[in-house]
Amino acid sequence: MNHPLIPPSNGLEIERNSLAQQRTKLAIERTFLSWIRTGITSIGLGLAIVRLLFFQNVLHEQLAHLAGKILIGWGISVFFLALLSYYKTYRQLPLPAKQGIPFMGLVIATLILAIASGILLWIIL
Repeated sequence: MNHPLIPPSNGLEIERNSLAQQRTKLAIERTFLSWIRTGITSIGLGLAIVRLLFFQNVLHEQLAHLAGKILIGWGISVFFLALLSYYKTYRQLPLPAKQGIPFMGLVIATLILAIASGILLWIIL
């Protein structure tokens, strides 16, 4: 048990720094995943507006299609903004904290999401 007036040993300080770096890495990953979830929700809402809403008035239907396409486009852009934000923060981490999900894996996953969403947008055009 540590006494409040005695400074902690060097080993404990290193372990504490390591745990803090791991918490920071996990927080960065959680933030990235929440942005991806926001993008997927935006795309889902856009698809729902385009495919599920029907109007008697042609102008309302065209506005709904435009709103759906904007939401899908926004969702795709959120994927890339999330990746950019993740990369900027990830780059600032010290080297030992950069374990876990490799950055290229996130890039590939983001590209797959963006391409699939772009195909959906192309289909509804």
